[in-house]
Amino acid sequence: MSLKKTNHAAELKRRCVLTPASSFLLDLIRIIAAQSVLLGHLLKYLGAYPADRQYPYIQSLAVTVFVLLSGFLTMYSFMSKRETSPDYGLQQYMSARFIRIYGGLLPALLIVAALDRAQMHLTDIYPYASNYNIETFLANVLILYNFPAFKFIPLLHKQPFGSARPLWTLSVEWWLYILFGLLVYSQPNMRKKPLYWMALAFSAIVPLTNLIYGNHNGISFAWLLGILVCYVLFSDSGTTLRMQKWQCYSVGMASLVLAWLRICKIHTSFLKYNVIMDYDPLYSALLAFAMFFFLKATQTESAIQTREKVVKIIASYSYSLFLTHYSCVDLICHTFRSRTHKYQMALAIFILCNVVGALVHVLLEKPTVQMLRRFCQRVNNK
Repeated sequence: MSLKKTNHAAELKRRCVLTPASSFLLDLIRIIAAQSVLLGHLLKYLGAYPADRQYPYIQSLAVTVFVLLSGFLTMYSFMSKRETSPDYGLQQYMSARFIRIYGGLLPALLIVAALDRAQMHLTDIYPYASNYNIETFLANVLILYNFPAFKFIPLLHKQPFGSARPLWTLSVEWWLYILFGLLVYSQPNMRKKPLYWMALAFSAIVPLTNLIYGNHNGISFAWLLGILVCYVLFSDSGTTLRMQKWQCYSVGMASLVLAWLRICKIHTSFLKYNVIMDYDPLYSALLAFAMFFFLKATQTESAIQTREKVVKIIASYSYSLFLTHYSCVDLICHTFRSRTHKYQMALAIFILCNVVGALVHVLLEKPTVQMLRRFCQRVNNK
């Protein structure tokens, strides 16, 4: 074994570090999830789902993957910062989360506003008129929408702006970020203040109501599973677990098969109503199990550099694609209604949504991230 490989192995034991192969796998998962959400919404517009469907939507299954990945990366950031940057605290954490969320959210809201305005002029079909107003736009900018409580406060009871249906996930994720930060980065003197406990209670409302059987069954549970996967992977038990790569891949594939079987059996009876569990906790747990063993296998591999670069490029605009694709699909499907060439049109829309997502990322998201980073640096330096 070369000295370089020996140092690399020692680094993995000493610190929370993802190998290039693991980073490649996570990027690949992000791509598959983003493209599956787009595909699922396209199939829904094409009428591919039967009215009496006995299985979840593809986009719902993919959103679970996104949330699981988000929880993993949040915990990974915490564990790695704890080892490399002891002074990293709540302010730095919230700045990083603020930049991450708002870097894509602000451009996406502007794109959605423009696309929806175009749809109003080009077609007589626009089912989101009640959510296309300045109050809803402001609630989305502040991420104060989709609150299950406080119905008496209009701002907290708004829906995603216009046709931006996927933004409901951002509300859950944002408040999970805040809740996590308040719990793990708070200092002892901070916990003595009533304001801290008020902020903690308020930030817990959305995550707790989406924990198991909330508005979107178990979506917070999937995020917590992502945290658990990361913790176990880099814990003493995870790093000392001795398994061959083929064994890890075999267990991971078996978990995916079980997750698929769970999807087939997901139609249940709950409180005398037939409920299709789009965000099923058991499905999330099986995905988390698979994710752990796949990452365990890739922690001893290295990715092919050329392939890694291509995947990183496609993965880089997944966030913008996720936020804008629904409005693009809605506009085109309602403007150009074709029953004879609908699958050709679906392919064209699929490609166009990816182009739009990539352009939004390069032209709007990246400059917005840079602007927000400079803003946070000035605030943190004061």
